[in-house]
Amino acid sequence: YKTMASTCLTKDILVDICSDLDSDDMANLKFLMKDVAGLHKLMPATIALDLFSAIENNKNVALHNGRFLAECFELMGRTDLVRRIGLNPTQVEQQMGQTNYSVRPFRILLYKISEDLASDDVELLASFCLRVFKLTRQEKATIKSAFDLFVLLEKRGIIEVVHTNPLKEMMRSLENRGDLVDLVDDYQVRCGGPSVPFYEMTSTPRGICVIINNNKFIKMKSREGTDVDQARLEATFKKLGFMIKVYRDLTVKDMAGVMKDISIMDHSKYNALVVCVLSHGGENFIYRMDDKGGKRGNSRRRQLVHGDGDRPIQGNFVYGVDDKPIPIRYLTMYFQSSKCKTLANKPKLFFIQACQGEDMQTGVLLSSDLQMDGPSVDESIDMDVAPVFENAEETDAAPHASDNQKVIPDESDFLLGYATVFGYVSYRSRSQGSFYVRSLTENLDKHADTLDLQALMVKVNHDVSEENIDIVKGEQAKKQVPMTQITLRKLLFFSPDNLK
Repeated sequence: YKTMASTCLTKDILVDICSDLDSDDMANLKFLMKDVAGLHKLMPATIALDLFSAIENNKNVALHNGRFLAECFELMGRTDLVRRIGLNPTQVEQQMGQTNYSVRPFRILLYKISEDLASDDVELLASFCLRVFKLTRQEKATIKSAFDLFVLLEKRGIIEVVHTNPLKEMMRSLENRGDLVDLVDDYQVRCGGPSVPFYEMTSTPRGICVIINNNKFIKMKSREGTDVDQARLEATFKKLGFMIKVYRDLTVKDMAGVMKDISIMDHSKYNALVVCVLSHGGENFIYRMDDKGGKRGNSRRRQLVHGDGDRPIQGNFVYGVDDKPIPIRYLTMYFQSSKCKTLANKPKLFFIQACQGEDMQTGVLLSSDLQMDGPSVDESIDMDVAPVFENAEETDAAPHASDNQKVIPDESDFLLGYATVFGYVSYRSRSQGSFYVRSLTENLDKHADTLDLQALMVKVNHDVSEENIDIVKGEQAKKQVPMTQITLRKLLFFSPDNLK
């Protein structure tokens, strides 16, 4: 067993703490640890060391020098154990009161309510849920404690982090328990209100993650470093519980075929879809198809293999390895709710590592003392546009540009993450992969269990925009900022059950 934080917790301290925990303490810890370890790891634990080992796998907890356990013990009223860890109970309590906490506020709310419910109250609430929330009698029979009730309601999606009105109604159903209603009201005020739900992310696997990795093209430059991106995406989404499907060096026709094949699958047992496209790209492509699906030409005299009826479609695109473009809008069309019913009302997440034009972003120095020297430019960074800077930077663009035109999906429940804003290039290191994919995967690895995906994408924007990208020594460094388009209707929290 490894120590959780060598500066605070040693094996001897943890063993000593374990000897002082009874069965009630174990039940309390399992409930408080649910968000960082997952019940499938916690429930089999028979001794506290097993619980500590479970949260050791979550680096966001292990790095807090025992603070997470200290908060658990403080909530449990075991200030003696807080001191044994080496922390001050008063300071721990004050930090938690200032919203500076490691245990999630929603978990704290449920725990405080649970601690204040008598067994008769739990029975009344279980009957209320049977009647109002349509629990089955078999489910009701499994409820032996308030913890059992709340875990079941969370699993059913009846109570959620940002959807606590059902919890308030439950507390109102109890006679003379306005104090518990006040607890829920206070949580709603402090933590963002009651009305925004979030997507369910509990299935195993969570869903399919498609990675299309286009590297070697007929005429355009190969995308060296793209395999690094692929490996990162595979590792991250596998850890998040997705089933990975990798497709390499696809033509436009093959890309469309993959999207069609995935869309006609039965996704009813899955919670989400992820599609990652690594390729060259560009902007403002217009095309039209005749009624039989034949090509009728377009403003750029480009030709596609598929279309959308007889209406023109304008938008940004990516390339197949046959050097033909396919609009990103066309990739998402297969997953409209009407065309892929088993993904209706579920999040469809597209991450596009490709240029959206040819322009290069430059930075503005806020002050001379804040200027940073980016990594020196060598031949390890690619720019997949025209070979303007031979053996220097490359971008994921093809050699043509035009007016900026946004691609906004009409369907709900989509997130489209672009490596760069429309009209501009994105950068990729031959040795380290792209800045965007690196930041995306690093942030998912660190924050997928604590941040809503939209908030996480803002952090990705920040991290990528901080990079100084040198193309030619002595010239001003180039900048890149990603862009995210969202029609999600709920918050998306990746469940931590598969984080290891």
